[in-house]
Amino acid sequence: MPKEMFSVQLQRKPGDPWGLVIVGGKDQALTVKLGKVKVFSAADSAGLKQWDYLCSINGKEVFEMSHSDICSMVKNAGTSMELVVERGDHIVPNFAELWPDNNPMGKRRQIGLDYYLDALKHNGLTGHLPQPENFTTC
Repeated sequence: MPKEMFSVQLQRKPGDPWGLVIVGGKDQALTVKLGKVKVFSAADSAGLKQWDYLCSINGKEVFEMSHSDICSMVKNAGTSMELVVERGDHIVPNFAELWPDNNPMGKRRQIGLDYYLDALKHNGLTGHLPQPENFTTC
């Protein structure tokens, strides 16, 4: 599924929980996402899913916020809250996608005879080690 960003409006009764768990924050060096969404909660009713990436809460971006600041914003949001989330399977590209020509994972790992032939060809080895004239194997 390609990535998509969307805004959701959550509503709850006074005293009811939102039904979501926040994971990450700048102080934890982790992208902020929803670790869990409780079934039949306000978050579930709004269409949120586990591992949705959180971008903003009530119009305020969360990228530079600590985990405790984000949790405080959610807890103190009252009975309604607007979240902008990002969902999809290519949200953060991996290095192979960013630099396909310089991808160590894309190169076939050589084994056996291919490994030794490559080492001889590219690492200055001649394939013959000099032996003293009086060397014998008996």
